[in-house]
Amino acid sequence: MIDRPANSVTTVFLAQHPDFVSILGALTFMKFNDPQFQNQLLTQFHSALPPQIHQSVRKRQIEFLCGRWALHQSLQAMEINSSVPIGIRDSLPDLPPDVCGSISHSNHWAAAVVFQKKLINQIGIDLEEWFDEETCQQIGTSIATEEEVKSFATLSGDKSRILTLIFSAKEAFFKFYWPSNKTVLEFSDIKIQMKSDTELHVEGRTKDSEFFRTYSPSIRYWLFSEFVFTIAAPLNFFSNLPAHLLDPKI
Repeated sequence: MIDRPANSVTTVFLAQHPDFVSILGALTFMKFNDPQFQNQLLTQFHSALPPQIHQSVRKRQIEFLCGRWALHQSLQAMEINSSVPIGIRDSLPDLPPDVCGSISHSNHWAAAVVFQKKLINQIGIDLEEWFDEETCQQIGTSIATEEEVKSFATLSGDKSRILTLIFSAKEAFFKFYWPSNKTVLEFSDIKIQMKSDTELHVEGRTKDSEFFRTYSPSIRYWLFSEFVFTIAAPLNFFSNLPAHLLDPKI
């Protein structure tokens, strides 16, 4: 049996009805820097890894399995009886048919979210540990334009934090976009601008204006001491949930 890491927390999203409470979804954050936990995962699931992951380096295998373990914790929180979802289908986690979900991992952190499809058909999340200045100098110009960066002038912190947030927001949007389009986007295909202290505006530079009309995508973000976390989803998804339920705690 694999013990749950100490630095792990699952938030359950509930809907209150006059006679009962239903579970809409669940979000798990997990820090996986414990070597014993990593070894337990590899020992139990190494033989079940998809070929492209099985052939990768150990670090990649651990990140993959920790993301799937976090996804399993979210499924359990939704009272869905499921084994750890190791499989991949259409470049997405192989989930039960009545739910959708998304996974992200960055160095020592993983996050996974699952929601009932009656609420939302697709969702994208991203977690990024804060970039250092060297990383920003190497990839900053490929992530965002100066116009995008300037829109974050009211955000406290240096440019590296702004670039990390923009990078995370675009990655979350790419995951949100993929299920209905199966198209890989470039960072230059979308424009991210700050809208409020919790919300980002996303605008497409792609030819797929129909997607933006259909889904009215929006991005929410949370700034933590070790990382930034973003969710991309249709605007009405956020408006249908109480704001306090969307504030994950570490």
